Amino acid sequence: IAVPALGLTGALAGGLGGGYLAQKGQEYLGGLIPEDIKSRLGFGEAQRKAEKQKYPTQTLAAELGTGLLGGGLGVGSAGGSLYRSAATSGQRQASKMAREALGENLDAARQALQRATGDMSASEALAMADNLNVQTAQALLKRAEQRQPEFFANLVGKREAQNLKMLEGLAGGGDATKARQAREQIKDVYTRLLIPKLKTELEAVNLAGQKARQYGTEATRMRGAAADKVQDVRRFAGAKERAEQRAASAFPVEGQPRVPGRYTYMDELAKRAEDVMDQAANASLRFGDAARHNEYALQSLSAHGLQPLKGDQIIAALGGKLRDPSIAGNRDVEQALMGVAKDIKKWSDANGVIDAVALDAIRKNSVNAIAQRLYRGDPAAQKQFAGKVVEQVRPLLIDAMEQAGGTGYRAYLQSYADAMRLVEQKQMSAQLLHLYETSPQQFVRLVEGKSPDEVEKVFGYGNYDLAKNLSQSAMTQLQSISKGISAAGRAEQQAQAGLPALTQLLKTDLSMPRLPSMLNRKVTIANQLIDQLEGKVSKDTLNALNKAARSAKNFDELLSNVPPESKNEILRALSRGTVGAVSATAAPFMNTNQ
Repeated sequence: IAVPALGLTGALAGGLGGGYLAQKGQEYLGGLIPEDIKSRLGFGEAQRKAEKQKYPTQTLAAELGTGLLGGGLGVGSAGGSLYRSAATSGQRQASKMAREALGENLDAARQALQRATGDMSASEALAMADNLNVQTAQALLKRAEQRQPEFFANLVGKREAQNLKMLEGLAGGGDATKARQAREQIKDVYTRLLIPKLKTELEAVNLAGQKARQYGTEATRMRGAAADKVQDVRRFAGAKERAEQRAASAFPVEGQPRVPGRYTYMDELAKRAEDVMDQAANASLRFGDAARHNEYALQSLSAHGLQPLKGDQIIAALGGKLRDPSIAGNRDVEQALMGVAKDIKKWSDANGVIDAVALDAIRKNSVNAIAQRLYRGDPAAQKQFAGKVVEQVRPLLIDAMEQAGGTGYRAYLQSYADAMRLVEQKQMSAQLLHLYETSPQQFVRLVEGKSPDEVEKVFGYGNYDLAKNLSQSAMTQLQSISKGISAAGRAEQQAQAGLPALTQLLKTDLSMPRLPSMLNRKVTIANQLIDQLEGKVSKDTLNALNKAARSAKNFDELLSNVPPESKNEILRALSRGTVGAVSATAAPFMNTNQ
């Protein structure tokens, strides 16, 4: 569709109303222009739709005609001025080339450019957009970047420095030594904070066991003493009876009358026996009271959740795990569980009570020792296996500790795990920093979740999701860097693929004959041909492309076709009523078949 030239309308008018066109100026540059022209002039899709609804049937020629016929000023002098404002030669040619390079992707490309943040180059902004393949435009932009290497070297260097600073902050240092020192410092700080807490919990567990043993021993001893005194009462009761019998039958002098028993030695023995019986009975009562006191104290411990740490109960629970069908046939896990049970039995006393310090050490050492023995020389496999077994054993040990009085033991372990997670995060960040410096594509794979084994090696069994093991802030930074690396790679790939099309575009714009055979040559030949073609492009056009390539904002403005300053000049010219020769202005823009 071609919009009619407007020279005739202007000529018929003989003049125009400046005030009217000043009022309508923005509409001329927006809603009344055909769709592809409006796009070239820089009007957004939303604005174009709104203007189309506002003026569903009008055309630019009709509206301008109305203004011209109603005017009262001459139109001969300002047309050339308006044309020169809207079409600075180099910028207009560069804009035309850029739009043609984007083709049907123009709108999507401009949206991507407008979403860009910071000092992102035009090429990066286009490559950041998902599902936007603009090979010719990328080739055009990369050529512009090659013409100004110092600017883009500085831009890349600045971006590189920002990324390194970000990664070094996450890792705790710029090299492996500093990063390791940072991790060790975290461990030292948390160890100093948490060890006293662990000591308190273990003492609480052992206190219950110690007190229970003490009360139990005393109760048993006092019960035994009370029983002994009861036996004393019974024994001396018999002795008293025998003494009384002998006192009643005593004949001190043969042939003399019997002496009354109360005056005999046997009677004194009977009385002594009775005294001993009373003392023994009273002692039995006191010993019985003492036994009951210790028994009550023992019951009080149980009532407050303080029970001896029974190793045999934990061993029984491990036996239940060994009968779990889910580990059937897993000889390594079975061996590990039996090894833990063996160590617990070894460190339990005759009453089946185990010291809390010993049980905590078994939790840390037994499984690791078995893992090292089973997977000698493979630290990663050792860590994975230990994590799998600890998952089975850890809940049993924690429950036993808490039931024995270590009510804060679980919280201590969680605090310790959180501290170690910080250390692991630093370790993972240090690994990411190393990959960024040595293998950017491996860095991208790790951040994108395509290397779960590497994550699990650091964070332990079952922890293979990087996003779940790093903070949201850290992941945001890593994803930003990863997207930048991927975007740079896509931009290079698209640019290489777009060289043949760029060659043809330059030849078309320079009105040169087609050379199809050249399009199938190697990239180096395409570059040489583009060098020759660019030599025929005006310096102003190349400068406009160079400037546009520097930032997403610049490139978006170039795609607007009419630069913002030129639009303002047009509106000022309209407001002064100095517009003429409109056909000269409209002609370059109004043919939508270009």
